Amino acid sequence: MVEVRTRVRRARDMQQNIYNVRYICISVTLLKWLRYLTDISTMEIRIGGGDLLGPALPKVRDALIKALYEATEYPYTNTSYPPGEGVPQLREAVAEYYRKRWHIEYESSQVVVTCGAWQGVAATMNALLKPGDEVLITDPGYVDYYNSARDINVKAVPVPCRKEKWHFYPEDFKKAVTDKTRMFIHSNPSNPTGSSMTKEEWEAVEDVAEERDLLVLSDEIYKEIVYDGKDAILPAQFKGLKERTIATCSLSKISNGPGFRVGLLLIPEELYPKIMKYIIVYMGRARPATFVQLGAVAAYTEPRNHVKEIREEYEKRRDFIVPRLNEIEGLSCPMYEGSIYPFVDITQLGIKTADFVKELRQKEKVSVRDGESMGVNLSKGKLRLCVREPVPVLEEACDRMERFVKSLKK
Repeated sequence: MVEVRTRVRRARDMQQNIYNVRYICISVTLLKWLRYLTDISTMEIRIGGGDLLGPALPKVRDALIKALYEATEYPYTNTSYPPGEGVPQLREAVAEYYRKRWHIEYESSQVVVTCGAWQGVAATMNALLKPGDEVLITDPGYVDYYNSARDINVKAVPVPCRKEKWHFYPEDFKKAVTDKTRMFIHSNPSNPTGSSMTKEEWEAVEDVAEERDLLVLSDEIYKEIVYDGKDAILPAQFKGLKERTIATCSLSKISNGPGFRVGLLLIPEELYPKIMKYIIVYMGRARPATFVQLGAVAAYTEPRNHVKEIREEYEKRRDFIVPRLNEIEGLSCPMYEGSIYPFVDITQLGIKTADFVKELRQKEKVSVRDGESMGVNLSKGKLRLCVREPVPVLEEACDRMERFVKSLKK
């Protein structure tokens, strides 16, 4: 009887702590809004973390709290070192998610849990590439792909994209390939342009990959954030790319958990030993905590209604901000197809992007990101914004940007 009462008391305490976390989240949100109501605030529309609490985060949070409480009880398994590949429950949940949601057959033995998605990207590049190799990256493309290639003495070869919707011509992809090309690295939908790869584009990649024996490193952080009723098209859905594709994803965007540092790698069986060896030898036990991994299981199990709700909210923000930015004389922004980043052209203003970013922050207290580092040639004169804030905040930020742009012409 005493044991039963103790368990009931613990359950009540745990539930109270869950309520306390909820109140804290609400309080933080209210404080954030109050900060934005003052003219002295700096409006961050730059960093791509995500602000949507939705059903996903409480679901994961409650699972985390449960796992942490269980860690204090014998045999204390939830506070021990996690397995090198990650806890089996999360690996199986992710494999099942890809099988059901994306119709890609993965076994749990092909899934590795990493400390954020970027650890998986770095491990893959270091394990499979050597100095002197070449990799293809879209231009514009995510800045850290270029930086990481440079860091390991691998040449990053840009594949130019069309400015209208930021897609590449298949012939341009084929022209970029040389005898030294080993890999195509791409986030889909794209960070920073928001373009979502088409079937024709992936077929062009498939043709070249089979002919020239190329690998694909597919960054799938934003795959659930595609608009206009469409789905992302993933490379492993193509027969000729399935065994050539290393995919990475995480809890950061669609589950609003960048601070959990839960990344995932999905690796073809033939490449698995080489990548896993690099992770173990050079990255040691840099993994998310055991109880964090157990909590993350909730993000990949049904129901996943939060995905639709979050995507619809981001789409609403896109549908507001793109037309609003295009109303500002001197700015141009295409209607992006996915992700959370408007990619804005300011070349008509005749000001360097670095100066624009600095002066906008100083004079109007709006922070945007200089997009010139995100590519080689086609990122010149570009800004990367982010719709991680609600529409009223984005509206105020755009009003301040317009006021600043008008001041440049005086």
